[in-house]
Amino acid sequence: MANQLGDEEQRFRLTATVIAIADKFLDDSYVDKMMEVFKMTRIFRKVYEEAEAEGIAKGKQEAIQQYLESQFGRESTDLRDKVEQILDIGILNSLLAKLYRAKTIDEAERLIHQALQFQNVG
Repeated sequence: MANQLGDEEQRFRLTATVIAIADKFLDDSYVDKMMEVFKMTRIFRKVYEEAEAEGIAKGKQEAIQQYLESQFGRESTDLRDKVEQILDIGILNSLLAKLYRAKTIDEAERLIHQALQFQNVG
């Protein structure tokens, strides 16, 4: 049915609407069956990859925040909040390695500021 529509935007809206409406009326056993099929689609792989990357980034953020808390205590509250703005896994990995060598909170602040700048430029 969706393929009969010429406009890609209309196909997208029709597909999304059908999924949204069906979600309201399907029982759990049917949803489980649909998930088996859904897992074989490109959409699922894309959603899964994005969720996995977000989970990894969140874990890195939490590791950095815990490290800052253990090293600098309450004084690091603002820095811990800034870490949540860093989403790139590579930047988070690099930041964590550099923070382990930071001796002062000022040095940690400088490293976090650099990481934020690098993320916003890249």
